[in-house]
Amino acid sequence: VPPGQPLLEVGAVRDYVAAVAEYRRDPQGVELLQEPWWVLACQVDRGVVPQLDCDDLTMLSLGLLGSLGHRSTIRVVSTRPDLRFNHVYGVLHVGSRAVELDVTRAWAPAGMVPPPVTRKLDVGV
Repeated sequence: VPPGQPLLEVGAVRDYVAAVAEYRRDPQGVELLQEPWWVLACQVDRGVVPQLDCDDLTMLSLGLLGSLGHRSTIRVVSTRPDLRFNHVYGVLHVGSRAVELDVTRAWAPAGMVPPPVTRKLDVGV
């Protein structure tokens, strides 16, 4: 990516994470958090394809982008009628723009519209 192209950097990191990892939900009743250093050093670098859920994908992509100087926020959302939180993704602050970065969408069928958000909470990184 040429210098001074922050949106291209965001896209390149998204494409990299989508290429090296598989999206998988955590086991039923368990909340696993896989730290970015562990995913990269102990899985990707050893040829293991990491299986990551939305919070792992968010931590990895925002960590990589943070190392490039990008500011970000973690967005926790509910798509449920009972308003319980059930998904997380990143929001990058590129100039005056807020760019949503949901790496789990990389595995969605083309044209699929995400469910409407019934509740959201932004958490600074």
